Amino acid sequence: MTHRLANSLFWTAWSRGVLQGLSLVSTLVVARFLSPGDYAVMALATLCVSVLMTIVGLGMGSAIIQYRDLDRSQLNFCFWLTIGASVVGYLLLYALAPAISRWFEQPPLTGVVRVLALLLPLATARTVPDALLRKDLALDRVSQIEMAAATFAIPLVFFLALAGAGVWALVAGLLVASFIQTLMTMRLARWVAGFRLAPLHPSGAFSFGLASVGTQLCWQVYDQADTIILGKMVGGTALGLYALAKQLASMPTEKISTVATLITSPVMAQLQSDLPALRNHFLRTIRLTGWLTVPLTVGIAVAAHDLVSLALGPKWLPLVPILQAVSPYVAFRSLAVLLPPALLARRRAGLLLRYNFALLAIMPLVFYTGAVLAGSVGVASAWSFVYPVFVLFLAWETTRELAISRLTLAATLWPPLLIGLLIIPCAAVAHLVASGDDTTATTARLVLLSLTATITYGLSLLAFGSSVRADLRALLSSLLRPAPPPPVLSPR
Repeated sequence: MTHRLANSLFWTAWSRGVLQGLSLVSTLVVARFLSPGDYAVMALATLCVSVLMTIVGLGMGSAIIQYRDLDRSQLNFCFWLTIGASVVGYLLLYALAPAISRWFEQPPLTGVVRVLALLLPLATARTVPDALLRKDLALDRVSQIEMAAATFAIPLVFFLALAGAGVWALVAGLLVASFIQTLMTMRLARWVAGFRLAPLHPSGAFSFGLASVGTQLCWQVYDQADTIILGKMVGGTALGLYALAKQLASMPTEKISTVATLITSPVMAQLQSDLPALRNHFLRTIRLTGWLTVPLTVGIAVAAHDLVSLALGPKWLPLVPILQAVSPYVAFRSLAVLLPPALLARRRAGLLLRYNFALLAIMPLVFYTGAVLAGSVGVASAWSFVYPVFVLFLAWETTRELAISRLTLAATLWPPLLIGLLIIPCAAVAHLVASGDDTTATTARLVLLSLTATITYGLSLLAFGSSVRADLRALLSSLLRPAPPPPVLSPR
């Protein structure tokens, strides 16, 4: 397990780092050729498809990872069940596309939804083999699959955007990436569905899967409720600005927390019967993630105006206040995604379902209020003011389940929060030293902020980061080289 974990960390971190850089550059470049309206149509189409994708997946991926004794005939059952559900889902979405387009008053949405809905069968076809790879901690193969998909998809999006394809450039990129991922996942997992079927036990993996899909569905709906409300109330341009602002704010930290989640979920599933080891792994993961994501989120927020002005140009400056307003939510979310794997390892899917259902009941009302009061900025602020309250509740339940003192968790997270606060005066100093709106002054401010923030981070790491220094050394050791194969012991 140690060997597989180290090897998975090497491949996952490097692939996510490369993908992060490529995605960021691609997003910034492609945004110059597209309009806010294109991003609005894409956001609405993605919303429709992603919600239905959660339903047709039936939680089978999570069930396969957590229930490690499923035989081949049961895996075949999972595959054909999700494939059948995805075909029904595609036909349903194809039929509803015109009504969805009329409701949002976006005529191009009909065609985009019908084409993008092909993601349903493409994605569900890899549910079983992908879960098998993750269950076995073969995340190096998962990372290689994602890298290969991005290698084809990112240049395709760029050239189609350059050719004036508009929103169809984004659609084509998603479809091509999903197609390549499905083919490679089936090949590398060395699993092909058969026709010998055995249903899952109703009170075991199947009920767990239904609870998981209920949780994911609640999450999908409340997570996308901001898009639904803004799409209906403020129109395409404002929604496009909001969608890109949220994407840019989330992109750097999302890749870090995604790497942590990809590795943590199967590891915690394997440690589910060893509470001390599960507790230690959870604290170590959340400590390292917090040190990486919280200061980065604050830095993006304080440098938002200069970053957008330099990278995207003046037409995108209206998204700056949205990006800044949504940043506290992004910081909390980067840590919140680490809580469900621990609870799932303890078989607390019911708690997660109730938690997400409560978010589903509250957040749309909060988004609507924010949209009425302040449009896109109001919705972004609603995320940052209300969502952290729910995260604190889930963190409380997680510490109780893992027998962790609340003071221990607070001691783990206060250093990155303090560093984030210290970055704010660094930005004030940069604005005092290099004032002005020209390119030279903007670049100088960003360079000065980067230097002072790096120095602040380094001094904080030396002053009160002894535990995280050890974590970083282990992380860097894993990142510098893949783990050697474990020794083979000769029989006595």
